[in-house]
Amino acid sequence: MRRLAPLLFCVFPFLPAHADWEGERAALARLQHELEALTPLIDEAEAQRDPRLREAVNYDKLRYELRLITRGIEDTRQRRIPPHMEAIDGAYLR
Repeated sequence: MRRLAPLLFCVFPFLPAHADWEGERAALARLQHELEALTPLIDEAEAQRDPRLREAVNYDKLRYELRLITRGIEDTRQRRIPPHMEAIDGAYLR
């Protein structure tokens, strides 16, 4: 712990004094944009898949769950409470 104390004093001045909702919304918007940018990479990976493989990635499910995450972020940014949030499975092999 004694070794960590100097490090903590170096890091804390760079932390924001307080968080604000507009800053958080802006960060969420950037995150949402980055997640949406994954779609072309998913398309590229799907185009490169080897049809001879026994187990294949379920790209449709991957895209669907990515949309669920993106929609949840948008709902949060707009301060909307979604009627029902589906669980993300995260298993994409068939």
